[in-house]
Amino acid sequence: MTKHIHWWEFPLDLTSIKLEKNFKEKFFKKSEEYFSTTGKIALFLQKKSKLYSKNITSDYRIVWYYKKKAEYIPAWVIYEIAKKINFKLSEIEKYIKSYVSTYGRLYGYKPKLPVIVTPEFISIAIHMMCDGSVAKKNFFYYQKGKIGLERFKRLIQNVFGGYEIKEYKRGCYIPALFSEVITRYLNVDTYLSAKCRIPKKIMNGDKQVKIATLLAVLHDDGNVSGRVRLLSSNRNFAYDLKSIMESLNYQCTVSIFKRKGKMKGDHYALYLSANSLKKFAKDCEELIIKFSDMHIGRKLNEIKNIIRINNRKWKQRRKFKTKDIILESLTRGPKTVYELREIVNINLWTTYHHLQQLMRKNRVKKFKSGKSYKYTLTRQL
Repeated sequence: MTKHIHWWEFPLDLTSIKLEKNFKEKFFKKSEEYFSTTGKIALFLQKKSKLYSKNITSDYRIVWYYKKKAEYIPAWVIYEIAKKINFKLSEIEKYIKSYVSTYGRLYGYKPKLPVIVTPEFISIAIHMMCDGSVAKKNFFYYQKGKIGLERFKRLIQNVFGGYEIKEYKRGCYIPALFSEVITRYLNVDTYLSAKCRIPKKIMNGDKQVKIATLLAVLHDDGNVSGRVRLLSSNRNFAYDLKSIMESLNYQCTVSIFKRKGKMKGDHYALYLSANSLKKFAKDCEELIIKFSDMHIGRKLNEIKNIIRINNRKWKQRRKFKTKDIILESLTRGPKTVYELREIVNINLWTTYHHLQQLMRKNRVKKFKSGKSYKYTLTRQL
């Protein structure tokens, strides 16, 4: 069953909403008809404000302000009045033009309400754990790659609708209210990478939810180079991922390794078995057919290449044959490692290995071409 999060299930104490002008007038007119005076509305709101750790004035002018001047009204005010006068909450939802957190500066506009809990919704939470920074007043996502950053912004838009973005060189700020909604729905204790856990609603979720989780981690903290590896400095998080993989009938193993520098201590690498790659790729494709922005680009394409290589008819070439193919292909012009990998039909890591050997022998050199590197012959054969 599809889960919906309605506006009245948002954190009402942290949310302010903008209503369509004519509807707003209608709503307050109904309120005044029920209470008979704005003074009584103000007194009612003062009593209810304590439920939200607020203490607003009982002066009737606060109601006049909400009605005539305020562009954004605290969500709890609308909610409590609506309940009292038996005004349909679902009707209000149709006329919400925008919303913002009470301490935020970034607005959600043209909102998608109710918010639908899709695999994209789930993936946003995982991205927040892997490459996000979540605080009370802001939600920042780190991503150096422009393609990855644009993909994340589309995920947010697909779930919540239009919103204001504050961009920086290595990421962007997202409205803090979005993170509050996700946090409360999934009951997330922390997003700190070293301490976070996969929420129970995800651990107990369906296949699509679990695949979305694995794709998000692979995008932010994984790599594909001959094999699929998910990395974490958090033991519990790594073993949560292992449990998810095993629940999907994937074979996997966890290994522990040490890192130097600032990231000292034990780190964990979760390896997806080669026997499970085909099933994982198929499950990902089924999800991406429904949610195209779940595609994580080159890494998923690399998995398909590994499968293709594993299914090739030959297992091993004669000695130096692969290097000869690389050298011959470079006589036709410079190429990236990805182009060479396709030509020699071996995995990416092995292609790099052969290129490093050829570079040490001064047969090949690499140079910067745009944002990537290309390889060329040191001298023509």
